[in-house]
Amino acid sequence: MSDGFGTHQYVFNRSRAEKEFAPACTFQIANALIVRENNIVKNPDTIICHWDGKEGFIPQWNKDQSARTAFHSSVTWCFQELQNQIVKQMGAQSYLRAINKTSFSKEPIDPINTKVDRYLDLVSQHMPTTALNEVDFVRKVFKRQLPYAPDSYDFLAQLMLEESGKDYRLYSKTGALFDDQWQGHAWYTGYVTTKDDTWFFSTNLEVHSKDDLAKRMSITREALSKIASVPLNSLPLKK
Repeated sequence: MSDGFGTHQYVFNRSRAEKEFAPACTFQIANALIVRENNIVKNPDTIICHWDGKEGFIPQWNKDQSARTAFHSSVTWCFQELQNQIVKQMGAQSYLRAINKTSFSKEPIDPINTKVDRYLDLVSQHMPTTALNEVDFVRKVFKRQLPYAPDSYDFLAQLMLEESGKDYRLYSKTGALFDDQWQGHAWYTGYVTTKDDTWFFSTNLEVHSKDDLAKRMSITREALSKIASVPLNSLPLKK
């Protein structure tokens, strides 16, 4: 966690904060800039994916999706459809170069030899990142230091807005990768603006059960409340 002035940084378990992990759906922070910049999606509430009617175990996934609903609920089947659309419009190599342009990953993707057939392969195998790197990335997003148009940043902010109160706004993205035994890791990355400052955060923790997913938010919210004195509301139900 880091403040907007760069004078205060709080790190718990630095070795883990510096360890590389797959970004999972936190990649959608960068991807949103790409799809808006290239006019693939213009309105956060336009339906971009149509549900096939097959019931999944996550209720929020069982419906048509807009960019906003897919982003908030990490709807991977929709992200797969969106990726197919991006590749069709931009071409695979151009898309991968666009990802590199965001500086989201700690290492650039090979645009020639990397396959983009499966969304889950892309976010689990090709974009290593760390919690510290994610904090740096969302700071650049907030300060609009990346080479994107104002409309692209505005679009992303609409997707990331999770909660707002009298004196604050919370912008975030979750992500998680785990096997069928619930073994893996989870992310909660974003920033919160107050009347006095902006705080950037990224929480990465181990997952050993479904219940562990909520801990990434509760731990972060507790830290924001204590360190940044942000009066957050009660924890919302969110994947």
